[in-house]
Amino acid sequence: MSLSTSSSKRARTEAVLAQIPEWESSDDDEDYEPTEADLKYRELRSVEARIEKLENELRQLKEQKRKLNDEIDNIPGARYTPTSPSYSPTSPSYEPTAEE
Repeated sequence: MSLSTSSSKRARTEAVLAQIPEWESSDDDEDYEPTEADLKYRELRSVEARIEKLENELRQLKEQKRKLNDEIDNIPGARYTPTSPSYSPTSPSYEPTAEE
């Protein structure tokens, strides 16, 4: 996901959330019971926050992985490179047998 896609998605989400009235307890509405929709909106906001947190964590882990791979590439002999071609049916020395 690109940064601009993430930013526009976040902006749309914030715009929708801004339209949802927050339920806050006060003296005037002590007996107010949140509706099922209120509870679902709260749950939705919680899930969206967890998703955003996990996406950020994933982004950081991918960056860490990239840096580690770059560091490994800079260490002589750290990556195995075969000295001779592997045997395979597509290699030039392959000759089919009678059973094939």
